Amino acid sequence: MNPTTTFRIAITDGFLVFTSWVIFYFLRFNSLPSFSRGPTVVIISWLSIHYILGTYRDLSIKQLNFSRYMINNFLASSLILALTFIYKKINEGHITSTIGLDFIPKVLVLAMLAGQILLFIQKLEHLWSPQQNWLLITDPIERKIIAAEIEEDGCSIPCNIEWRSSYGLASLPKELALLLRLNGVAIGDEQKISKQDKLTLQHWQSNGIRILTLASWCDKFLERIAPSLVTESWSIRTEVLGILQSGASLRIKRFLDIFMSLAFTFISFPIILGLLCLHVFGHKVRITSNECIGLNGNPFQSLKLDAINLNSQNRSNQIIKYLGIHWLPQLWNILNGRMSFVGPRPRSIPEYKELLQKYPEAEIITSLRPGIASWYGIKNGSYKNEDLIYRELTRDLHYTRKHHLGIDMQIIAKLALNSMKLK
Repeated sequence: MNPTTTFRIAITDGFLVFTSWVIFYFLRFNSLPSFSRGPTVVIISWLSIHYILGTYRDLSIKQLNFSRYMINNFLASSLILALTFIYKKINEGHITSTIGLDFIPKVLVLAMLAGQILLFIQKLEHLWSPQQNWLLITDPIERKIIAAEIEEDGCSIPCNIEWRSSYGLASLPKELALLLRLNGVAIGDEQKISKQDKLTLQHWQSNGIRILTLASWCDKFLERIAPSLVTESWSIRTEVLGILQSGASLRIKRFLDIFMSLAFTFISFPIILGLLCLHVFGHKVRITSNECIGLNGNPFQSLKLDAINLNSQNRSNQIIKYLGIHWLPQLWNILNGRMSFVGPRPRSIPEYKELLQKYPEAEIITSLRPGIASWYGIKNGSYKNEDLIYRELTRDLHYTRKHHLGIDMQIIAKLALNSMKLK
């Protein structure tokens, strides 16, 4: 991390906030604002708080995401408003117009918008240069796996990769991070890394260099995980997943599943009447079931709508699939907690057993309820590798380890867009 870059970003943010405030004031009052204490205090406080929270540091090493920035904005705004309130109380309600509450929210909003410009510039950097620089410390087998994954489907987040063997080389020089302008280091089998290299990596980490396992790096930059890279022991995986499943995000997801399934049931009532009419006029509508593996390995019946025309050539089934209503019976599984709207794809018991024989790490996907929609469903494409089961598993492993409401909303929005394009 370069302190000069961090300071330059902070100065740029201050300039953007000040300029936007001057423009806003001129458009509203048709005159330039005079130099006053209020805006100056608020802007300097805003910059100082964000500097302490590490906003500008994370921007300088390209590790600030939107959610973290909004959290920092909330903390900074709350602190500034709280200090203003305390100042007002101390002065027995007397507060000058230059530091009054009438303009503080406006300055804070402008400051947030200025920060969005910096975030936008950070996102655009990959158009002319790699977004991040990473050093991957691997053994030959791990390097071959990562290289094959990148060759097969590329990186979801553009980055520049430097490779280093995890053994048999001289110790890492401390200057290497600055020389390569590293944003982070991904480590494979740590048992092969020397003690001196571990001390160097700790030094880099204390200076803002991010340290990840190879599996976590794949989570972030490839948005999929090769099963062989999920090397943590069963107890560690269980502990991590237990933390994820006890969070508020999962409880909110369950509430949304129930709410949305009830809403879809109500909305689809006319469709159900239409299906009854099809059934009466010779198109035998039925619900088929298939026993699948669900949450924590418990089996459940996956349901699907089907139609058979007993009189002539059948197009009813094609219409049902075209309209995307073949999954309607799954609303029952969502209501009773066996499924979710978004999750790993439900797999039949024979398919799951075969999957475990080839990839024992696949058991991790049973830590979540299977879903009607999946991460693989919006990311599949024309792969050179014909093992689509393997491709699907890499996506499901990524979703299971990193699932949150943001990914769920992204999947639903993408599927909706794809559906509109097809129709």
